[in-house]
Amino acid sequence: MAISAVQFTIGIVILPVVIILVRNIIKLIKKIKNFSEDLQVKTCELEAEKQRTEELLYQLLPRSVAKQLMTDGSTLPESYLSATIMFSDVVGFTSIARYAFSKCIHVPLYSTLYISESETGLYMHI
Repeated sequence: MAISAVQFTIGIVILPVVIILVRNIIKLIKKIKNFSEDLQVKTCELEAEKQRTEELLYQLLPRSVAKQLMTDGSTLPESYLSATIMFSDVVGFTSIARYAFSKCIHVPLYSTLYISESETGLYMHI
């Protein structure tokens, strides 16, 4: 069986195209593999960050409240027979904030209210 001139010409034209397509497919497969590996790394980093965020939330709120906020996005109010609330000031924060943010923010940044219980009752210090 002899090859005709038309078949030979088509073979010469198509062969380089097929080679280019195969090379491009190989490059795409490598890119997909690299993307998949990067995605796995980012997923692990995201999981670790999620764990750190949850632990921080558990330190700030009761575990039951934190879990309900994470699942429902809200929580029902709870009542307690006794509770302690402490408001605190960071020493020097007001002067630092006034200097650092004086041109950025036009409202008071930080004010503290201390409420303490003494023998005579409650008093406030502003």
